[in-house]
This record gives sequence, C-alpha cells and structure tokens, in this order.
Amino acid sequence: MSQRLWLELSGEWERVHEELLLYAAVNGWTTRQDKGGFVEDLTLGLWNKLPQTRAWLAERGWTADRLFWIMIRPNSSEEIHIDSMTAMARINFPVINCQHSRTTFHQQGEITATKTRTNGVQYYHLKENTREITSVRLTSPTVLTVSEPHRVVLDPDFTTGIRVAASISVVPDPIWLLKSVHEEHDTA
Repeated sequence: MSQRLWLELSGEWERVHEELLLYAAVNGWTTRQDKGGFVEDLTLGLWNKLPQTRAWLAERGWTADRLFWIMIRPNSSEEIHIDSMTAMARINFPVINCQHSRTTFHQQGEITATKTRTNGVQYYHLKENTREITSVRLTSPTVLTVSEPHRVVLDPDFTTGIRVAASISVVPDPIWLLKSVHEEHDTA
C-alpha cells in the first residue's frame, strides 16, 4: 500500500471554473507577457470575490486559505521541485489550456538548489534526471501532493497561449484524502 500522489475530485464545478476563468482574465492572469510562474494572489478581499469557489470548498469541509496562479508559457517548463510550505497537498483547478499539460511526479532525488520566491515560499529543486513515477492531466479539481517532487510539463504541440491553473491551499490540508486511498498509483 502506498500513498497516492493525486486524486481527482468529483462533483459539479462548472460555475467554479467560470468564476476562476473570469477572475483570472479580468485580473490579467491569462494575458501575462512574462514567462509565467507560480504567483500568490494577494488581492484584498480575495475570497469575497470568489464566492462560488469558496462555497464549493466549504461544501466539502474546507476553508480557503491561499490562492496561487500557476502560469506556464509554451516553450518553457517547470523544474522538478518540492514546495516547502506548510501545506502537504493543494487543490488545483484547471483554468485555461490545462488539457495541454501533465503534472508529473518523480522519485526523491538530490536537491540541487533552494529558491525563495518574493512571497517567502521556498522551493527545493531536484536533478532533472529524477525518474518520473506517475502523472495526471488536470481536467477537473484535483488534490495534488506538493510535498513530493513534481512539475508541470507542457505537450510539445502546445505552442500558443498560456497554461493557467489555480492552486488553492485549504484547511484542513487535503493530504488525508490521499493517505486514505488504498490503491497503487498509476505508472507513467
């Protein structure tokens, strides 16, 4: 028995998707001209501006804590990394073009660098040849283990636009959902 690294959540979420897409578009998250990245949304009153998202999480027993936008442009990729936040897992929502990418999970490996973002979050980067053990295409709300080596990989034929996902830290941490699944994770 092993812990799963991801779990797709069931249930109606179309209104949440519409809300996140509109919010992202209005606030420039879908049109950024820089290379993208992982950026915390520090908008004052953020969760009051996302009532559908907040309600969807509350219906499942979660309180929204922090929202991060994961933006990746074509011809760029994330390094394999481990997030060093207090959250062991986050709920990721596809916003735009996520069908053109996979979140890959990798074996533990040698840490080659520690990088601190402007929001104080540290990331531990691993050697790029660390073996991939599973992956998931983000097509619905999905609990992802961020305390294990992972990255987003774009499909080679995705050459225009930007890939945007909303990554939400919630209380309580959804890692318990992954620990309670008693099946082996899929192999890549």
